[in-house]
Amino acid sequence: MGLEGLSSLWRAPIPDYALPDDGSQTGLMAAYILSAVIGVVICGGVLYLIGKKVAKD
Repeated sequence: MGLEGLSSLWRAPIPDYALPDDGSQTGLMAAYILSAVIGVVICGGVLYLIGKKVAKD
């Protein structure tokens, strides 16, 4: 079956979205690091808000 057979199980929310690629390894690394930082900030913010709500009760 392989991964190609499983591709119909999940569709990306924004399938054509991609960071600009200048073809260099530095650009790709910067894009991955930027994505990781954004993800950590979003997750940290959500956890902070949940913690404030839980501590308030």
